[in-house]
Amino acid sequence: MFSTIKNIFNNKNKELELKEKELILKERELELKEKEINNNFTEVKTETINKQKENIEKTVITKKKRIYSDEEKKAYALRMKELKEKGKAYEEFIAGHYKLEGYSIYLNGIKKGKKDKGIDIICTKDEELILIQCKNWSENSKYKIGHKDLKAFVGCCTDYVNENKLFNKKIKLKFITSNNIIDISGKKYLEETKTLQYEILKYEN
Repeated sequence: MFSTIKNIFNNKNKELELKEKELILKERELELKEKEINNNFTEVKTETINKQKENIEKTVITKKKRIYSDEEKKAYALRMKELKEKGKAYEEFIAGHYKLEGYSIYLNGIKKGKKDKGIDIICTKDEELILIQCKNWSENSKYKIGHKDLKAFVGCCTDYVNENKLFNKKIKLKFITSNNIIDISGKKYLEETKTLQYEILKYEN
């Protein structure tokens, strides 16, 4: 009888030992899986960081200024000078047009350069004041005049009138070009506004 009980007890102990070993194995298996997940996460994170670094490096390289040769710089300077002279000639042409109509002319753009605040020509006659911006661009120019450009000019004129307290004047704002270079947004703006007049005055260079 005692022997039987002892055997049962021993068997139970063995069963418990087996279960304990099984639990230890499962714990180890879980630890290994956790390590594997962490390693995978680290690899993904590292890969993501490396990709971000690559993108940043590409962006930096893209943003680096191109180094122009002396010949390219000279050609660019010459082109800018030609455009400036072309613009100046057109402003003088427009000024002459209004001078013949009896206006006193001030070549604001030519005299003040970049400080002209967007107003190229100022015409006065009696109580009338005309503020003009000129553009001598070719018909096939890749640059076009949009509603933002026209609004900006109106804003410049408003500032000029306020700064000089010209409220008693009969004021006209005119945007004059040598060719039709107004884009769709610009045309729509001109249709809607009564503040700004647009004219095309052809000019042979």
